Amino acid sequence: MNESWESKAEKAKRDEVESELAHAGVATVLDAVAVQQVLGLKCSRTVLRLIERGELVAFRVGPLWRIRRGELSRYICLLYT
Repeated sequence: MNESWESKAEKAKRDEVESELAHAGVATVLDAVAVQQVLGLKCSRTVLRLIERGELVAFRVGPLWRIRRGELSRYICLLYT
């Protein structure tokens, strides 16, 4: 993934969020239910909609979607900017 488009401030913020997630014990790769819990959503279907719309980058392992913690950090930073 080419991250050269990020400014230093954006990268620093994303790294800060990533560190907070790691410190909180969030796994490196999460499923939709885990992302739902981290984001405080009521339904894991919302996470699937975010993936379908391209707002949250994910990959499939068999029938299940997986989201990297770094991608979740990026998404959280986008929410608050």
